[in-house]
Amino acid sequence: MVTRHLDALGQRWEWLITDQLGERCRVSYTIQDDGNCLVRLVTDSGWEGTGNDIRSVWNRRQVVNPGGSNEGSGDELLDQYVREQRTHLLDNLSFLDHVCWVNHPLGLRAARPKLLQLVLARKFGMVIPMTLCSDDPVEIRRFTAKGNHITKVVSPGTPLVPNREHQYMVFTQPFDPSSVTDSQLAAAPAIYQERVNKAADARVIMVGDQAFGCRIDSQTAEDTALDWRHYQEPHVPHTRIDVPPVVHTGLQALHQHFGLRFSASDFAITNDDRWVYLETNPNGQWGWLEEEAGLPIGQALAKELADHNAHR
Repeated sequence: MVTRHLDALGQRWEWLITDQLGERCRVSYTIQDDGNCLVRLVTDSGWEGTGNDIRSVWNRRQVVNPGGSNEGSGDELLDQYVREQRTHLLDNLSFLDHVCWVNHPLGLRAARPKLLQLVLARKFGMVIPMTLCSDDPVEIRRFTAKGNHITKVVSPGTPLVPNREHQYMVFTQPFDPSSVTDSQLAAAPAIYQERVNKAADARVIMVGDQAFGCRIDSQTAEDTALDWRHYQEPHVPHTRIDVPPVVHTGLQALHQHFGLRFSASDFAITNDDRWVYLETNPNGQWGWLEEEAGLPIGQALAKELADHNAHR
């Protein structure tokens, strides 16, 4: 969805498949006498080059495998060790500080904390829900005493399990304090928020300074009313929507703060048309939004990458 636009623009691109490290793809670093680091790469196509040959990087995903196959060695600790080493190998690609990163690894890491996102969103003019993050039963019960709250995980992303077929999602859920004990509340921290009375959800994709908004009519299906990720395509219409100026400028400020060039942010749209900021995924999904709502996100990403090449 991006590379076809790069092809149309006449841009040469290569694919470094991170879960093929140790097989078809290679990364090497040489620290030279002058202190500079020379990065050498071998990509999926067999192309070999250095960091100086690269002008832009679309840092889409970094999934690593422990060995020559998804199964690994069979030794769980050994496989974990190899995954960690390969992840840190990729982390050092931040040496490529002359390139256009979408997004830079350090920016991705800095933008990850959800609570920081909320604080900054409010600072930058956006509306946010009242929020508590805690594993203290006293604080949790005090915060949720009036009822009508939701709970969700502190850390973004899908929990990892040994067998990929058993991957699962932890969705946003209504929170009933009478249904859990203090020891259960203290077992792990969670985020607790006032439940927003919403007419719909929205996802805003930012590419550079451009904002692409999609209205997700989550209230048309019971499964998606609280968390639209219970996605049922025939029952959940997706339509292009204009992003309010205060949201657009707020997300631009968020980008500037973290040094991002791409992000996917989620909002709840209330019955009186207020946009309530929920969270940002600096590497969030967007492909289905292009397909369902006709948003030209892939083209915008290609242009963001190609423009930097042209400027070099």
